[in-house]
Amino acid sequence: MLVVYVSKAVLPILRQHGSGHIFQISSVGGRRGVPGLWAYQSAKWVLGGFSTVLAREVAPLGINVIVVEPGGMKTDSAGSSMKISQVSKPYESTVGYGRYASEEFRKGTIHIKQGCKHYYWVVE
Repeated sequence: MLVVYVSKAVLPILRQHGSGHIFQISSVGGRRGVPGLWAYQSAKWVLGGFSTVLAREVAPLGINVIVVEPGGMKTDSAGSSMKISQVSKPYESTVGYGRYASEEFRKGTIHIKQGCKHYYWVVE
């Protein structure tokens, strides 16, 4: 919800100027159905949907909404928070890292949306 509150706070200023940009940082995870990560990916899906609709609503006012959706990056920032502590027996074959990612996905992608246009880059 914070994204909604911040967007609502800046929109009057951008409307007054007649132009501007709102940048949203999301994740390609919102576009993938990775088993076991439903809460994270659902939140990212909502951010992408909100931003897409907002972009169409404010484009006639000269305001651009841009969503940056980076893919997986090789960092230590997630650390143990991204470890699955214990997978429930019935889901052992369907949940967990390494079971879902294509080579392209493992390299990481960035997807930027601006209005109805779509741009893709592969980040290595």
